[in-house]
Amino acid sequence: MITGLKKKQKTTEIYFNEADDITTISTYNTKLKNRLLDFSKECPELCKLISDDEIGCLVFEINKDSFTFRCMKPPSDKKREKARQQMNKLIGKTTEVSATISEPKPNVKKTLWEQKYGK
Repeated sequence: MITGLKKKQKTTEIYFNEADDITTISTYNTKLKNRLLDFSKECPELCKLISDDEIGCLVFEINKDSFTFRCMKPPSDKKREKARQQMNKLIGKTTEVSATISEPKPNVKKTLWEQKYGK
């Protein structure tokens, strides 16, 4: 959807306080909007669309007990290798092919996480 807004202006805002049972989510994020729309259709008593500004932002109210967020650490090298082996097994590749795929590319920029915490 063309909104005339820059990506930096397309925010997701989550509001809640300790006293109320409702969380308000205002978002331009398409994946999140779709998930909340699906959830609001499946469980209208727990989640409802309360506003659509017609330029891409939707506002939902969701029961606080039905909403969660999480912070995830990046997977360890051991977990990453295990996942790679499982995926190769599923698609029928050998470990030799996996080894050539997993070799780091030269001159690749480090992610922010790598710059801050190493590895």
